[in-house]
Amino acid sequence: PPVPVYVGVATAIAARRAARLGLPLFADSTMNVAELREMLGAYNEAAADAGVSAPASHALQRDVFVTDDLERDWAMLLPELRYMRRQYGGWSFPQEPSETLPAYLLRLEADIEAKLKNLIIGDAAHVAARLGEFEALGFGLIVCRSQFGNLPRESLHRAFEGLGRVRERVSR
Repeated sequence: PPVPVYVGVATAIAARRAARLGLPLFADSTMNVAELREMLGAYNEAAADAGVSAPASHALQRDVFVTDDLERDWAMLLPELRYMRRQYGGWSFPQEPSETLPAYLLRLEADIEAKLKNLIIGDAAHVAARLGEFEALGFGLIVCRSQFGNLPRESLHRAFEGLGRVRERVSR
């Protein structure tokens, strides 16, 4: 079979460009459900306008952590996630030329908090259900990122074993 080619997107504008070529999307992990719906709507509209058949499904990346002890692992994950989002946010969410530093930092923190809500964390049943919601939106490939390098190895091993249980649930 041919190698699938996806176009990484984080905006409706980028989705429109991909749609005109009939290329499937690989949606950014920081997009919330409302942003994903908007992006898919823009994609479908642009594909229709261009007379292009839209692909059957798209791809999505999500930060995922499977746990059977939500309180323990959330307390451990939160500082790591905030650190990661500050690093990415500083790069992808620049200060506007007329924006004061205090105003920028408030805007950056608000964006960080909003993006933290995209993390899928919970037991295998909860994670599988959330992935099913994205499948219903039109995402047939979901890349579960567990990039939490500063966490203890045993925590990461438990989370990866949990992804195996999620796979069993979504494969049914």
